[in-house]
Amino acid sequence: MTRHYTKEKEVGEMWQCPIYPKIRKKIAKNTEWANTCYALPASKGIFQVQSMDTQYIVDIVKKQCDCRRWDLTGIPCSHAISCMRHERISPESVVHECYSSARYPIIYGPKI
Repeated sequence: MTRHYTKEKEVGEMWQCPIYPKIRKKIAKNTEWANTCYALPASKGIFQVQSMDTQYIVDIVKKQCDCRRWDLTGIPCSHAISCMRHERISPESVVHECYSSARYPIIYGPKI
């Protein structure tokens, strides 16, 4: 019970960002890895990304990448972030809504 109370208090005081702090760290790490990717536009919202020796197809509109990390987690992978840089889209704006700090009180609202 104490842990739930302290987390609730922490969310209200410290989380002023739109997404969870751990997710922001993952996005920062993926952004760093995106420096090794080279995105080429193929169509509107679709890119071919060259990463080392491998090529990936990224669809920003459908939020899909051939590596499937973005599909499975809802957090944009490094390939998708390299495409978003090309389009000047913030990676935090395309994170799945389940990671938003506004969702936290809804999920953990009911008390035991």
